[in-house]
Amino acid sequence: TRTKLRSFSALAQELGATPSQLALAWALARDGVHSVITGATRPEQLAENVAAVGLEVDASTLAVLDGLFSA
Repeated sequence: TRTKLRSFSALAQELGATPSQLALAWALARDGVHSVITGATRPEQLAENVAAVGLEVDASTLAVLDGLFSA
């Protein structure tokens, strides 16, 4: 829903990241995930995706994200 997406975007902003960077960092922080496949059509998008690797997402943030998007 829009509320979840707004919360997700606000959390990304709090962390100084874009929503796409947070999504990639969240995926990489999951157990059993060793890589993600991304797409980029411009060099700036590639740079943004690569920057997600350096985004540290702590356990409490992961819990918030899991709560937002749990099944």
